Amino acid sequence: MIDMLVRLYDLPESAGLYGRVAEQGVVLRRPGAYEKHLVADWAGAHFSAKWKSEVEVAFSRQPVSCFIATRERKLLGFACYDTSARGFFGPTGVAEAARGTGIGKALLLKALEALREGGHAYGFIGGNFTRRRWARWRSRGVIRGFMRTFCRNRSEMSRVAESGETGRDQDAAFVRNAFAKIADRYVLTNHVLSVGTDILWRKKVGRMVAGWEPKRILDVATGTGDLALEMQKVCPEAEVIGSDFCEEMLVHAKRRGVRETLVADGLNLPFGNGSFDVATVAFGLRNMARWDEGLAELHRVGRPGGQVLVLDFSLPRGVMRRPYAFYLNKVLPKVAGVLTGEGEAYEYLAGSIERFPSGEAMLERFARAGFAERKWIPLSGGIASIYTGLVEG
Repeated sequence: MIDMLVRLYDLPESAGLYGRVAEQGVVLRRPGAYEKHLVADWAGAHFSAKWKSEVEVAFSRQPVSCFIATRERKLLGFACYDTSARGFFGPTGVAEAARGTGIGKALLLKALEALREGGHAYGFIGGNFTRRRWARWRSRGVIRGFMRTFCRNRSEMSRVAESGETGRDQDAAFVRNAFAKIADRYVLTNHVLSVGTDILWRKKVGRMVAGWEPKRILDVATGTGDLALEMQKVCPEAEVIGSDFCEEMLVHAKRRGVRETLVADGLNLPFGNGSFDVATVAFGLRNMARWDEGLAELHRVGRPGGQVLVLDFSLPRGVMRRPYAFYLNKVLPKVAGVLTGEGEAYEYLAGSIERFPSGEAMLERFARAGFAERKWIPLSGGIASIYTGLVEG
């Protein structure tokens, strides 16, 4: 038996799906309180008494945590969800005549979107699933193309989980919400979890940047400003701007002494082409929705002859890889949960590091973005890496 979790994403195909459903004369909406017994009785008659009771629970929440599909006032299906705790979606059911029309998928998508809007990045899908049952769901297209799935037991992931292609590398909304919650404890927690090595990594980056003698520096995804502060210290004559899409983080960066801050999305920076001698991003590219676009934007704002530097976590090779993976997945989230009260943000961190390209794979992305003189510098046995690239004229 396998407990399944799903990763919730923005779904680019949603508009087309909703459009196809609307063409059938179907309306997707939250039901009114007066429709409670109608929907619950319908669920009980078409599916089971348990589903009827779950619909009744959904109606007890505010707002009603249920969506229905109707056509000419006739009920065709429903989808329930629960935004409490870690989130749960289901049951979702449609009438026999409505199957294969996309209505069920559209209802499921509405429920997933509601979970995401509630700040959830993960949702439970039912209880336990046998491999055969999960394969049956997957083959029917209930899940495919809608979400990336994770097994609680990560060793099962490659054999069981479906990877839906969404065109996104990370979930930006979840990243923003998660890090806003831990902003006031972010610096201390990172120092504790890295045993202070993150300070040494940033000092090395500072020395490299100082060697380029820049007059204007942009630190993208600056967070609470650790790297921006280091560059202010080693490049006292330079203008250093720290940008981040999480305003709560920038409040702390400003308090800590970052002179210039700006709320900005790393995929859409509000600067002209060639605005900076050096652009840096430390532990932030990994959190962007699309990594290649993030690198392309860094390349765009760099002046010809300027440098772009990325510092981020990577996976060590050889004998260190297995113990590091254990620390990343088992130890780090629990310790961080105690320190911040938001262990979910660090569960996300562990998964994001495992998925993030490193080494030669990152250099290939630098090449696609147009950088020359690409370099990779592993740090501390490979648990972090520095990547640099030259913006050609």
